[in-house]
Order: sequence, then structure tokens, then C-alpha cells
Amino acid sequence: PVYTKRLGFKQDKAVKWSKQSQNLLFVSDYDSVRLHDLRSPKTIATGQDVISGVEWNPMVPYWLATWKSEGVSVFDIRHSLTAPMQTFCQPFATSLSWSNV
Repeated sequence: PVYTKRLGFKQDKAVKWSKQSQNLLFVSDYDSVRLHDLRSPKTIATGQDVISGVEWNPMVPYWLATWKSEGVSVFDIRHSLTAPMQTFCQPFATSLSWSNV
């Protein structure tokens, strides 16, 4: 491997590389979310949440959306992974796709 980093002790539920910044990796397990910058030895952001999936915005490199059974949350990673900038009540969301419009 080119790079190895221990991400956690629990089973990860969602793992997603940023398409624009190959150094950013979002990881979620059963009770937390973490954002790793592989240029740094430490986790750059954490939050407490249980999510089902994650998608990076293809046009805005610092936005990412997570979904879970209660709905969809959109985060600006420059500010926080604990306070979404927008939340949509969309119960039982199973996937997400960003629109380029």
C-alpha cells in the first residue's frame, strides 16, 4: 500500500474519498463520523451520528451529504461535521445523488 492509517476499532458503515481532493476521506461507523486529511496524522473533524451513506458534492469540493433513516444532511466541511448547514426530512432515504444544476 502507498498509505496505511488505522481509522477505528468499529466496523465502518460508510467510507468515501473526495473526488476533488484525494487527501480527504470521510468515514462513518455506528456512532461517529470522521473526516481524515491524509496529509495530516490526525482526524480533522468528528461528529456523533449514525449514518447510512455519504456523497461528496461533485461541484463544491467542501460540501458533503449524509443520509440516514430520518433524512438527509448537508455539511460544509470547512466549518463543522456536527452542525449541518441544511437538513431535509426525507424518511428512509437509501441513496443520494447531487444535481449539477
